[in-house]
Amino acid sequence: MSEQKGSNHQDVAACEDPHKYRGIEEIKKAAASVAKLQKQAGEQQASLVGLIAQKAELGNHQACAADQALHEKQVSTVKLFLERADLLRTAANMLQQGIEQSRQQVLATNEVVLEVVNERFHDLCALLLPSMRFQLVKLPGQCASQGLRIQFQRLNLLGGKDSTEEDWSSSLEQLSGGQRTLISLALLLAVAQHGQRSSLFLLDEVDAALDEHNQAAVARLLHALAVGGGVQVLCVSHNVTFHKMCDLLVTVSSTPSNTKANTSRIQAGGKSVQQTKAVKWGRAKRVRG
Repeated sequence: MSEQKGSNHQDVAACEDPHKYRGIEEIKKAAASVAKLQKQAGEQQASLVGLIAQKAELGNHQACAADQALHEKQVSTVKLFLERADLLRTAANMLQQGIEQSRQQVLATNEVVLEVVNERFHDLCALLLPSMRFQLVKLPGQCASQGLRIQFQRLNLLGGKDSTEEDWSSSLEQLSGGQRTLISLALLLAVAQHGQRSSLFLLDEVDAALDEHNQAAVARLLHALAVGGGVQVLCVSHNVTFHKMCDLLVTVSSTPSNTKANTSRIQAGGKSVQQTKAVKWGRAKRVRG
């Protein structure tokens, strides 16, 4: 795990995998195609009705041969269009069936993803907040893609008994700011580790709102991910507790004339054992015109 000291701060925000919505967008496009085909078929049907009315009117009046020939040509053209419209209806029905099948596949995939992410989220929260239990649940009557909420329960209030639905709460206002930061981080990591796993985690002052105990818990978790999770972790932090848990520490300082960076390797116990030569670079001078 590598770490940098900086001054920018960003709140933890939820991340989404853009590929998970690809199936839904294809379903929307297919549904638009079905609507267009059905509209075309309706227009041709209306044209035929109009021509039939014209034929009935011509039957009641004496018409010249040219008018009759034109009418017959129009009828033949409309019949051809109607044959094509029937083909379009058949294709539209098949497409509609395919849309429904795709929709069911997308819903099933979302359920599988939710189960995997939920399990990982539960495990990460257990490491960061061992006195509590967390889970992701779907909104009542909704599928996973329509929204989720976080529920939690305090294990010390259960007293060893089995939990019930009444033991769970979704009111995150009951949690402290530090606890909300921890579960936000756990959710981000759970999503990032699913599917096409991220190989690099960038975190900007994720420990800024945490006390020293929770800073150490987050640092241990990130270090474990870097060592056994096959990822690189790059953090920006100003806290010494966080610095002691990293493998490589880059300290950046600046003066009015230049900026300097020092790199140190950290051994077990948080002691710096090696320091590379400082790197300096000057600031560009402003040229007055």
